[in-house]
Amino acid sequence: GAEAIKAFDAMDSNDGDKVLFDEFCAWVAQNACPVDGTVVKAFVTSADGLAHLQGQGKKGKGPASKAGPPKKAATGGIHTKKFDALEKDFQDMLGNKARAKDLDALWKAVDFNGNDIVSLAEIDKMVVEKYPLLNSKPALMRAYQQTTQRDGDGDAWVEKPEFPALLRNLLYFNKLFLVFDDIDKDDDRRLTLEEFQAGCDRLGMGLSGADTTKAFDAMDSNDGGKVLFDEFCAWIAQTACPVDGDVTRTFVTNTDGLSALTKKKQGQAAQSPQPKRAPAGAAAAASPVPAAAAAASKSPSPTKKPAGKGVHTTKFDAVEKDFQDMLSNPARTKDLEAMWDVLDFNNNQIVSLAEIDKLMVEKYPLLN
Repeated sequence: GAEAIKAFDAMDSNDGDKVLFDEFCAWVAQNACPVDGTVVKAFVTSADGLAHLQGQGKKGKGPASKAGPPKKAATGGIHTKKFDALEKDFQDMLGNKARAKDLDALWKAVDFNGNDIVSLAEIDKMVVEKYPLLNSKPALMRAYQQTTQRDGDGDAWVEKPEFPALLRNLLYFNKLFLVFDDIDKDDDRRLTLEEFQAGCDRLGMGLSGADTTKAFDAMDSNDGGKVLFDEFCAWIAQTACPVDGDVTRTFVTNTDGLSALTKKKQGQAAQSPQPKRAPAGAAAAASPVPAAAAAASKSPSPTKKPAGKGVHTTKFDAVEKDFQDMLSNPARTKDLEAMWDVLDFNNNQIVSLAEIDKLMVEKYPLLN
């Protein structure tokens, strides 16, 4: 009844009449709702995390609406056909004044609450529902960061003037991921030198012999012996490799984005602009999540409540029991260290979102 309406209104932090998972999690934390007896009262929202990127865009860059498509190259480079029909539709929608209503309708579908800004989660929803051909999460993340941090004004949201750049970037990075995934024969989302040498003809750059080793070393920026999609994209931009004739020379890496978080931790947060809308569950928001390499024993433990109220599940009981034992049983310290070593394969003591995703896909599909 009335209490349910009141609760929904409390969740719907931006008054969009729909609640995203991010808002739902914040509300559960605010209300100390037990989840299988566990209560987490502090929650970092997407807005909290992305707010650290505020003001980190290129200084002196012009308005986003003036950002044009990538430069065209005549020959050579990467060639794909999978996205031709969709690319033609996007190009027509962006260049044909008669289709301005179609572009406007697509924007309104993404910006369903009409607040003129959209989040990564909302973009992901659009891709899943309307453009499944573009539904590659690594490409989505790259397109989002490129749009907000290079083609946009440097904040954490995609605004309407930046929307054309987002559509172009979704195509571009999906094309790159198609090639990357094709070269990645063991599907671990990392390229070895052997895989690169065997599949580098897909790049159309005429690489062979010692040139492939040199190119791989240039890509492998952290000398981990394997190349992630992020590094692959950066190298493509650095070498001005054409992708269906398009050349992108500037690229936002994970390090670019994470550097903002580092500055935040160093006490420079006060100089950063605030996000454009109040974060969902701001009252319950916590400080940034500790570095992945922090010891498990130093991580704050969730509090417990009697199992009479709240959310109850049984699906995760076995894996939860295993995790709890691994985290608290000194005899299983080696198991925990072994899992970290698998995740931190290049032993640099930090792991990315892509690497965490890989762990879930390969070892814990229940959590995927």
